[in-house]
Amino acid sequence: MMQDNEIDQKIETLLQISYADDKEKYAEAQFKLGLLYQNEKKELDNAIKHYANVLKDDSFKAYAHAQTNLGLLYQYGKKELDNAIKHYANVLKDDSPKAYVHAQTNLGLLYQYGKKEFDNAIKHYVNVLKNDSSKDYAMAQCNLGEIYYKKKDFNNAIKHFANVLKDDSSKEYAAAQCHLGEIYYKKKDFNNAKQYYDNVEYNPSNIDFTLYIWSRVMSDIIKNNNHSIFKDKEDRNNSIFNKIRTFFKDKEDRNNSIFNKTYNISKIRILADDIQQQLLITFNLNSGKTKKQPERRVAHYTKPRVLFDLLKGQESSKPSHFRLNVVDFMNDPSENQILTNWLNIPYNSMNDIKTFLASFTFNHNSLNQFRLYGNEGDILGSGISIAFNQRFFCQEAKRSINPDGINRLNDAYIPMPTKANLADDNNDKAEGSHSLPLFRCLYFDPKSEYIALAKRNKYSFYLEFEGDDKKSEEIEQEWNDYINALDENEKIDIIRTKLNKIKETVGQLLEDVRLKKLTNLQQLITLALMPISCLIKHAAFEDEDECRIIYTTHIADDKIQAPQHYQSANSLFIEYATIEPYIDNIYLGPQCPAHHHLWLTNHITKTTNKTDIKVIKSTMPLR
Repeated sequence: MMQDNEIDQKIETLLQISYADDKEKYAEAQFKLGLLYQNEKKELDNAIKHYANVLKDDSFKAYAHAQTNLGLLYQYGKKELDNAIKHYANVLKDDSPKAYVHAQTNLGLLYQYGKKEFDNAIKHYVNVLKNDSSKDYAMAQCNLGEIYYKKKDFNNAIKHFANVLKDDSSKEYAAAQCHLGEIYYKKKDFNNAKQYYDNVEYNPSNIDFTLYIWSRVMSDIIKNNNHSIFKDKEDRNNSIFNKIRTFFKDKEDRNNSIFNKTYNISKIRILADDIQQQLLITFNLNSGKTKKQPERRVAHYTKPRVLFDLLKGQESSKPSHFRLNVVDFMNDPSENQILTNWLNIPYNSMNDIKTFLASFTFNHNSLNQFRLYGNEGDILGSGISIAFNQRFFCQEAKRSINPDGINRLNDAYIPMPTKANLADDNNDKAEGSHSLPLFRCLYFDPKSEYIALAKRNKYSFYLEFEGDDKKSEEIEQEWNDYINALDENEKIDIIRTKLNKIKETVGQLLEDVRLKKLTNLQQLITLALMPISCLIKHAAFEDEDECRIIYTTHIADDKIQAPQHYQSANSLFIEYATIEPYIDNIYLGPQCPAHHHLWLTNHITKTTNKTDIKVIKSTMPLR
């Protein structure tokens, strides 16, 4: 999203283009001004004013798009449907096929859901052709299917739902497959019904996730011949779906449409996503007067041998990739179980869905971390700490779960070829080239329900400004600015409220006598919790101030690699990326041999000429 000053500057530039100078450029400028006021400024009246200045004689294409956007503003912003219809009707295919199909699609939606004039909706939907816009075509075909479904014209409904292809729109495809499953379920053709339900794939967006959960519920019912979960047609609409809530385009469809969905489980997912967003590390905390972002880098503690392989490789081979390891073999026996245990969901170690992670910490030069991690030859403090900058991570939280991996749970899933590692092949690319976001851990005591967030400790501020001639009062102010920017107390209040809501909702699901008949109920709840299950650690580990990248997928994911030697066969891993372009500092543990400093300095100076990577020997007093 653009900054306010950038938006204002663009507006000022566009306003300088006059009609007298060039009427076509003026029309295009007015259209762009409308877009800025519509999408960036959220000033609908100003957007309407500028769109209205675009005349057809000045630019056919700009006029068609301006009229389409005017229709959208009146349809969804102003709720003036007749005005919307007037502007959509001004959009002709000869002026812009793309604008025309958008206008026809939205006219169909307007008549279907706004005016409830289904025949008029059909008239506009059939004008949407795939060659003009495959996405609009998929929406139009799916909505035509819904109209004929509501008319109980199931043959026509099937025909239109079958026209919706996954490559055109995964969202509309999922809805169409659910509808087809419902039609064949009503026909008691359970084999076909299950096939269509199994075609619905996992997608992290909220509506698509709801469709996926519903399809998994119906597939489970059919697979286990558990139709008694619905006592009769009326009961099916009014009882079971009181527990499995609904999400509809309008209230009238609530009891009759396939859009009866398992919303309680989806509600858990929404809450989990909200908590995950609170834990996402954005690297942009505004912490007062300092120019340095206090969370601008994080550290990974490991053995010197591992760092050697990551930088040089074995026997002059290419450098190794940084790895994510499967959680099943972590040192903490409660890993990935704190949340589910608190919610009374049994942990299933044989689950085919696995999470891989790599751990970091906000504290780059920590005596406790040097004691615990990276030691070689049973010598405490002989490990190293690699401080990574923010370019090693991305900001897209949903990348932490692999949709193709989750979809392997479907009986009908056909695996697609995948790349061997997560990052782009070109590891010299700047930010955005890597696939996974970074999250701070949430520390939680299930008994007392104590909550804390991972963050930098106060001592790290004093270490950072050591030798800068800063007074202790100034360092204290830096610390206070950081704590204020982090806003930990408010985050904890938000998280606590959402965790309690999750617990309440899960309890209702698990206690429902009817829902207990679903053999995959606990699996679906666990799936809903996936965004945060590996980010919650026991409060006893709070002093580690850990943050993590996580990747959740199916055990059969091609990205997963196994060790080549039997001695290392107690783990699985995923390769992430080479590391050298993303290192800021390397800290050597207090008992790390002197020759490590020598070869690191030689390597960094000779191979990269990166004098900004500092090799620092820790002076922590290890006894």
